[in-house]
Amino acid sequence: MNLDDLKSKVIINNEIDQKNFDYLTTQVDQIAIEYAISELESQNKRPYLSNIFKLLDIPPRQ
Repeated sequence: MNLDDLKSKVIINNEIDQKNFDYLTTQVDQIAIEYAISELESQNKRPYLSNIFKLLDIPPRQ
C-alpha cells in the first residue's frame, strides 16, 4: 500500500490532522499505521488520527 492509499484510509479533517499525519509517518513505518487501521476496524472504531496515536502509544506532535 502506498502512502496515498494509506492516507485515504485515515480520517483527516483539517490542516492540523494533516500535519499530525505527516508527523506520524516520520515516527513509524507504514505497516504500523496499516496495523492500527486494521485493529481499529476490528474494534468497530473509526480511523481518526487520535485513535491511531493512542493505539500506537505515540503522543501527537506539539
